[in-house]
Amino acid sequence: MVRQLVTANYRAEVKASLQQTALVIGDPDNNGAYIPLPAAQEEARLVGDLLSKNGYDLEPPLIQPTFKESLEALFQKPYRILHLAGHGIYEKLSNKSVRAGMVLGEKTLLTPALIAQKTSMPDLVFVNCCFLGRIEPGDEPINGSQHKLAANLGTQLIRQGARAVVVAGWAVNDDAAKIFAITFYESMLRGMNFGASVHRARKATYYNYPDFNTWGAYQCYGDPFFTLKGSSRRNRREISRQSDRMEVIIALENLISKSKVYTRNQITLSTQLDLIVNELADHLRENDSEIMEAVATAYGELLILDKAVEYFDRLRTMEKSHYQVRSLEVVENLRSRLAIQLYFKGDQEEKAKQLLEDAIAGTQHLLNLEVTSERLSLWGSALKRKALTVTGTQRKSTLMEAAHKYKEAHDLHRNNTARHSDYPMINWLRTQVLAELAGSKEAKDANDLLTKEVLEQDYYHNSKLVDTDKLAQSNNFWDLNAFADKQLYELLLRYRYEKLQPGQIRQRSKSIIDTYQRAWQVSGSFKERDSVLGEIRFLKAILEAITKDKEQSLARTKKAATKKDLGQLLDNLRGLREALKYIFEQLTQFQEKKQ
Repeated sequence: MVRQLVTANYRAEVKASLQQTALVIGDPDNNGAYIPLPAAQEEARLVGDLLSKNGYDLEPPLIQPTFKESLEALFQKPYRILHLAGHGIYEKLSNKSVRAGMVLGEKTLLTPALIAQKTSMPDLVFVNCCFLGRIEPGDEPINGSQHKLAANLGTQLIRQGARAVVVAGWAVNDDAAKIFAITFYESMLRGMNFGASVHRARKATYYNYPDFNTWGAYQCYGDPFFTLKGSSRRNRREISRQSDRMEVIIALENLISKSKVYTRNQITLSTQLDLIVNELADHLRENDSEIMEAVATAYGELLILDKAVEYFDRLRTMEKSHYQVRSLEVVENLRSRLAIQLYFKGDQEEKAKQLLEDAIAGTQHLLNLEVTSERLSLWGSALKRKALTVTGTQRKSTLMEAAHKYKEAHDLHRNNTARHSDYPMINWLRTQVLAELAGSKEAKDANDLLTKEVLEQDYYHNSKLVDTDKLAQSNNFWDLNAFADKQLYELLLRYRYEKLQPGQIRQRSKSIIDTYQRAWQVSGSFKERDSVLGEIRFLKAILEAITKDKEQSLARTKKAATKKDLGQLLDNLRGLREALKYIFEQLTQFQEKKQ
């Protein structure tokens, strides 16, 4: 997104650098107050090297400089480009003021007030660190007006005369951040405008690191048509058309970025998206594939699943359409999620079943083009959800097939990367337990082999499937979710053979609930949290469905031994079902409070 600000506060006279000069600072020294950031140091070196090779006059990047060295360099001369990578701080103080900025020393921050002392202002400023540039709707205004919030570095830099500003809005993945920064600078140095460079950097980051939200972390302010090499000589009509088109894409990216930060604004964001789409009638009628893809992605991020699937399907069937291959994977995942959403409504089961068959067929088509871990996992997810819509023997075989697909996804990822992948691994193991509960002997044999290792010998740690020490101590949203998933799997594995007594349900569920809640206190967009709640709701529902199957079998059987075994299994199933119900209720209440 690129935000264009209308403000009464601006610098009347700005002296810009007329030379191709740049200053790059990476991970300023803070005397041990914060941990070192090797990734910030590496990013500074990469950006400095790229600028130098493109004719910019700059000293070698300042790596871990002292506050004095940073300050002297900052005020030494005018710069066209200023790139800063390091720690960021955003905190409310006891007097209701806000302390925000980039760490330049043990007790010193780079703040708007400090930057305002420069007599010249860089055209382009890139600040890459955590929790900067953040304006939260719920914050109390400072000095009577929230738009004057002095701690907002992005807007203050624009007011001080910068032409374009990029500021990280939340914690970023190190490798993904490098992709964003390098792609952005390569684009700007080739003569692309600011808006197009940001858009290209976002797409490259999302394509390479789709499991992280780093691609949306950067808040960008200024003139979307600013370039480092001057404006091109296109006719005014084309400039006007491209301006309108770019503003549309920027507005959509802005909205998607907000959806990853502010869960409380979900309804407001949905209304904003509908308004934007209403303004897009001409572009959509003209089958502008880039805008169509952005609209579909926005609906998907806001979990307006029916519209997301509709626009992705329109995109796929357009002639001369250009879109990312990943969009084909995204739509099949959304189609599968839409199916289960409709199934839970209770009156659209047939439509849900057809959507699941369509998702399976679409995923199989993608696998015919190339077999990937992601696509095998998508197949497993669709099959797992399909198991909820069938009964008896078909439910058992569908769950086992889903477990196989997840295992194939895990094994392929491990063979290709020499690393385990949490998502297919935990789904393979968990679905295998469900298959056993549904009556699969193959699943039972596999689970029996795992039971002792998992529950008594810490299978995860010893087999290197999961670094449990790292996960338990992590402050990363997905690490904590993986740890909670592990705990949930162990609950299913243990109590498939052992009755979970009513008095044990809260005790056994507490650590799982606590870990999920801890993850949500760290981060987690509406969509990410919905994914967790959706999976727990599915587990609760599939346990209820398997329980009904077994109750019907118990009513039909006449053998005493079989009746006894089924009675014991039903006791175990009911205990697990109540535990999942309790976990779901507690997390739903926590989510509602956070909104």
